[in-house]
Amino acid sequence: MGKEWGIKDILIALLGEGLLFGALILSVVIRDSKPLVIYPMEVRNIFMGILYISFAICGLLVICEGLLKINFRDCRILPIKIKTLWIVIAFVMPLLVSGILLCFPGKWLNIEFSLSDTIITLSFTLMFFGISAPIVEEMIFRGMMLTVFEKKWNKGIAILFSSLLFGAGHLIGQRMGIRDFLLMTLSAGLIGAILAIVTFITESIWSSVIIHMVWNIIIMGQIVSIGGVRPLYSRYNYTFNSDSVLLTGGTFGIESSLPAIVVNIIFLIIVWKLWKKEEIK
Repeated sequence: MGKEWGIKDILIALLGEGLLFGALILSVVIRDSKPLVIYPMEVRNIFMGILYISFAICGLLVICEGLLKINFRDCRILPIKIKTLWIVIAFVMPLLVSGILLCFPGKWLNIEFSLSDTIITLSFTLMFFGISAPIVEEMIFRGMMLTVFEKKWNKGIAILFSSLLFGAGHLIGQRMGIRDFLLMTLSAGLIGAILAIVTFITESIWSSVIIHMVWNIIIMGQIVSIGGVRPLYSRYNYTFNSDSVLLTGGTFGIESSLPAIVVNIIFLIIVWKLWKKEEIK
């Protein structure tokens, strides 16, 4: 007889939110600790990213195998499988959003970065936004949480709950009004639903990891910034002539802009149809 999945298991799965931030905080504290400050920041950024992934894996092993009695294969974390279609989509989504936004009137602002500042920015952007954060978030939300919710209820509810929790995770540390809150929740929820469905289609989190990585680097990266939300941390900045929240996305940036939301809705419909087509086979 299979395991009966109860509320206790759901509460254990919710520990993933704490693991997400606990692993990050611990990694940052170690990166900035006195024994390591003698090393260049770019080296410490890379080390921090490796620590973040390592701490998250250790925490997930405790939660999954120790408490929930499931393994990484059950959670679609192993084996690593990536399909070419999703690599293509990974680039199309953020480039389409960026291309649409650049059609609106604005101006480029170039901030002078020294070579060392450029290297530090690249190391953080690529290691944190581009690699460690997507891997950790996919293992937690589309790996462990999606699996537990599916076993307790069904795939539809699993997509809904894991996407809402994914959105909630992006609220922590943000100061925003109700308008920005709603935009951010909708945007993150749409992305979360797309990634959850891709995980179900491929039976692996790794195509979702690639989509997440490319999205973060292009949309959230600190090399090119559109909308002026992070101008002090980006080398190249495109600032709109209009300050409409429909373009800027408000506090959360262009991820919550109207073009991004529309593109995400379109791709959500596409992946939903692909999923249903796969289920018919």
